[in-house]
Amino acid sequence: MAVLNRILPLLPALALTGCYENFSPGVQSEPVLCINAIVTAGNPVEPELSHTWYYTDGSNTPWQNDQNEPDHSVADATVRIYIDGHPMPEGYTAAEGDTIRIVAESRTYGSAEATVTVPHAPAITLEGCTPRATSYGAAGDHPDYAMMDYVMFDLNVELRIDDHAATADYFRFYYEPVSYGTNEHGIEVLSRGSFNYDAEPIFSEHIGVFESVTGSDSWGFTFFSDRQFAGDSYTLRLRLTNISYHAISVDYDERLEHCGFLLTLASVSESYYKWCNYIWQCENGIVGDMSNVGFAPPMPGYSNVSTGAGIVAAQTPSQYYIDLTDFIRSTLASDDSK
Repeated sequence: MAVLNRILPLLPALALTGCYENFSPGVQSEPVLCINAIVTAGNPVEPELSHTWYYTDGSNTPWQNDQNEPDHSVADATVRIYIDGHPMPEGYTAAEGDTIRIVAESRTYGSAEATVTVPHAPAITLEGCTPRATSYGAAGDHPDYAMMDYVMFDLNVELRIDDHAATADYFRFYYEPVSYGTNEHGIEVLSRGSFNYDAEPIFSEHIGVFESVTGSDSWGFTFFSDRQFAGDSYTLRLRLTNISYHAISVDYDERLEHCGFLLTLASVSESYYKWCNYIWQCENGIVGDMSNVGFAPPMPGYSNVSTGAGIVAAQTPSQYYIDLTDFIRSTLASDDSK
C-alpha cells in the first residue's frame, strides 16, 4: 500500500507526457549581432561573428555549416579592436593586462560590442608528484596487451597557486598526456586516465547545498575562484587514476624519450567563468533540470556582449610539465629483473 501511495500521485504527470504538440509562440524579435571570442595572451585576437536566429532555423555554428543547415555568419560586418582605448590592426597579439574592446557593425544586424581584460598568468609551484604503478609487464605478459610493454598507474599531484590580493581572480585547470618516442622501434601511447573531480573540493565551490542534496557534482567542471584564498596560496590536490602507458617495441630504453603530463592552470576572465558556470547550471544543476521539464522558469543566458548574444572571454595559462620517463623505465626494468 505504501508503494501505491507513492505511485498514484505520479499517474497524472505520466498521462500528460503523451499530450503535446508543436506550436509557434509568435514571438517577434529582430536578429542581432553575436560576438564570440576566447582571447589567449600571446595569441591574435580573432572574434567570430554570427547573428541570432530562431531555434527552428537550425542550431549550427559558423564553423559547422553543411549543405543541410542555414548559414548564420554575417558577410557585411566590420570589426574594430581597441586595446586600452587605442585602435589596433587586424591580427593584434593580446598581452597580459590588455583591456580589449571589440566593436562590430553590420548594415543588416546593427552593432555590438564587448570588453574584456586579459588576466595575468597565475603563479604556480609543483609541491608534490607521486606516481604509483598498479600493474606492469613486458610484451606478451598481459592478455590485453599481447604485443606491448605496458604500465598501469595512478598519479597524485599537489600544485600550489599564489594569489593576487588586490583582485578577484578566476582559474581553470586542465591537462594532457605528452609522449615523444615514436620511431623505427614502434609506437608508444600514454592515456589521460580518469580524473577524480571529488578529490579536490574547490572544483565544487559553485555547488550549493540544494544542488548537493539532489546529487549534483563537479564532474567535468574545473573552474574555480580565489574567494577561499584571496591574497594567499592554495594547493590543488589532483588525482589521476587508471593511466595506461603501452608501447609496441623490442627495446624501450632506446625508444622512450619523453613521457609525461602537461599541466595547465589558466587565469580566466570573469566572463569566461560565468559562462562556463551557466553551462554547468543548465546541463548539471537542479535548476536547469527543472527548467527543462517546465517546473521552473527558463534560465536566462549569460552574455557580456551589448546585444545579449555571445561571449567574449580571456585567459592566460601557466604550464608545468611532469616528466614520467624515469618512472616508466624503472617500472619496466623491475619487471625484466624478475
